[in-house]
Amino acid sequence: MTQSSVLAAGKAPMVASLEAARGFAALYVTIAHLLQILGFKSGQGSMPLLVEMVGGYAHQAVLFFFLLSGFSIHYASLHRPLDTWQGVKAYLLLRVRRLYPIWLVVYALAVILIWIGVQRDIPRYQVWWAGISQWDWWANLLFLGDRGYVCGRLANALPSTAVWSLGYEVIYYLLYPVFWWSTRRFGIHRTLWAVGVTSGVAFWLNEQHCHHLWNVLELYIGWCLGAWIAHRQRVGLTFKLSGEAAFLVGMALLLVALAVGYTRFAALAELSWLGLFFILMAWHWADPTYRTPAGPRKAHLAMIMVLMAILVLALEQWRHFATSSSLFTGRVIVFTLGSLILLVWSGRPSAGTAMAQLTRWLLPLGGVSYAQYLLHLPLIQAGHAYGGPWGAIVALPITWLLAYWLEKQWQPQVNSRLPIHWPASAAR
Repeated sequence: MTQSSVLAAGKAPMVASLEAARGFAALYVTIAHLLQILGFKSGQGSMPLLVEMVGGYAHQAVLFFFLLSGFSIHYASLHRPLDTWQGVKAYLLLRVRRLYPIWLVVYALAVILIWIGVQRDIPRYQVWWAGISQWDWWANLLFLGDRGYVCGRLANALPSTAVWSLGYEVIYYLLYPVFWWSTRRFGIHRTLWAVGVTSGVAFWLNEQHCHHLWNVLELYIGWCLGAWIAHRQRVGLTFKLSGEAAFLVGMALLLVALAVGYTRFAALAELSWLGLFFILMAWHWADPTYRTPAGPRKAHLAMIMVLMAILVLALEQWRHFATSSSLFTGRVIVFTLGSLILLVWSGRPSAGTAMAQLTRWLLPLGGVSYAQYLLHLPLIQAGHAYGGPWGAIVALPITWLLAYWLEKQWQPQVNSRLPIHWPASAAR
């Protein structure tokens, strides 16, 4: 069956590059948390810039997850019959069946590990156990927890897991039938404008009085931008995004994200990262005739990008907004060099070959990314508590093996025992 016939049937084929991107994001978060547990703090130590680049952007990787999630949900559900209550019910049951079987296993494992740590008088586990209220235990089962330092949270996320981001995504999942209906009733572009206004209002409300819902809705625009890319893919359209626009806008968003994180406008850094990830994804799926800048124009683009970086560095020297001027300079230089390498390499046959090879390497990680994301923290922390640095490192292959079993053995068995039937008629 060809891809066009699959699309016509309303079935969503796997997108290899999407799965690979999910695998990369999960791997980065895992390595970042491993470094933190081993004592390598971002921006500190004898090699602060190296640690920063390898493990200092875990939160940004989670933001990337949001766009990937929006893409995957809309890509799979665009042609499903969500205009009926039976269709919405099937969609929600599908989400529950995907989220809960693995989460309940990880939740039980995390609780057992914390309890054992308390019995063995391990300080970190004793602190965690004492800090978790009865409400927190229940709230984490319902994905209502958030990080302990976040204003307006409803509950504290289980400290030995990275479950807080699921609390955001679950709300996006619940809103999706409304998003789906709006795209049918008003079109994707008007729907995105409405989502943008919603996120803007949430941002304003959060400045007045912080609340978990406003925290979630602030970032909803990012999830829906991922859905927009999926929408165009499913209806056979591509973005006419030129290479010049992609690199210049992407570079501007990157520099803004790096700079405003140190100012009173730090909340805008997340939106800048979301915008950058959207540009990268849109450029990846853009019309090939627009995607690669012409040879002579690459030199002009490179000069402009370097000038943009110099301008930001000069601004920092003038205003001194960074906590460490040398580290900020290193960040800007490394990201600028990376962008220039990507610019020079774009359009070359070797770039396509390398991307295909990288996709093949990361694809297996993408297939187990959900379980890996939930498992890695409790296992690495337990490994470090009982075996020191080597225990934490040994926990990595254990994490991947258990993630593989959960995703490839446990979840399929659950699916077969809890079948979900969609209504016979499909909306088009």
